[in-house]
Amino acid sequence: MKVGLYAASIVALAYAGIIVLNWEGLTNVVSGIFNWLGVQSSDLISFISSAGVFGASLSAGLLVSLFGLFSIEEPETKKKKFVKRKA
Repeated sequence: MKVGLYAASIVALAYAGIIVLNWEGLTNVVSGIFNWLGVQSSDLISFISSAGVFGASLSAGLLVSLFGLFSIEEPETKKKKFVKRKA
């Protein structure tokens, strides 16, 4: 998130004319990063698919831990108050 705010502030400064950006160079850097990420993700996907059960359990564990689907903490229990009525 901090990287996005930083990039947005740089673009805002360029739009205001305070700084000058080399848009062509920025485009080349960003496309290079995305190309590298694409290669790395395809390597990861091929590793997981070739690992069989280990790969399936690894990916399931990663998804559960990243998205916090389960919690170890005990949920708070609500204490119910019972009122004794007079007859």
